[in-house]
Amino acid sequence: MIHTWIITVGLLLDLIGALVLIIYKLRIRSHVDDDLILKDHGYGWYTQVKHVRQRKQTVVGFIVLGAGFILQGIGGNTMLYNLTSKLNDPQILGLLVSFVGAFHISAAVFLMRYKDLRKICYGDNEGLSEDLIRFIFRQSRKTFVGFVVFSVGILLQIIDYFFLGFSIPIIAVILILILAIALPAIVAPFLWNDSKMKDLEKKANDEEVAAEQEKKA
Repeated sequence: MIHTWIITVGLLLDLIGALVLIIYKLRIRSHVDDDLILKDHGYGWYTQVKHVRQRKQTVVGFIVLGAGFILQGIGGNTMLYNLTSKLNDPQILGLLVSFVGAFHISAAVFLMRYKDLRKICYGDNEGLSEDLIRFIFRQSRKTFVGFVVFSVGILLQIIDYFFLGFSIPIIAVILILILAIALPAIVAPFLWNDSKMKDLEKKANDEEVAAEQEKKA
């Protein structure tokens, strides 16, 4: 019974976290693409190609993630598991595949998005509206939260496997723990504690409030 609840909660957290990642990754890409490309702020062809490529990477990550969930569903069904026993526990394989998919979806946010934020904070923000700057900050943090939720789901399933005596290669456990714990721990301070980012975000918020008050007046 405990096994059922742990694995169910883990899968639900995986699903919620992954959906948050996918939704906000697509929203960031769509919003930025519209502002950079459609409004033609003078960015070169390389920047445009990079943004389009990230959209394709998100789709690939979603497909890989979905394959992982299917494998985990097979592993949780006795009849299907017996038919696929040659996979050597498809549930474990599904766990690893799901994490690869989610990591692929979120990698561009944690790496490329942070580089974009740094450029914005250190003055390379010509052509970007204050609204877009504020939007990038907000969506980046929400995407990070989605990744943390997904990581919790992964860790719950690892605990479940250990309690039930499943055999997981130690290198896989180490890799999962590093990606699920170390990556968010490293990224969090940059997203929340960078003084230049906070100052710029506060400036964008203040200008929005001032603009609204001016309209009312």
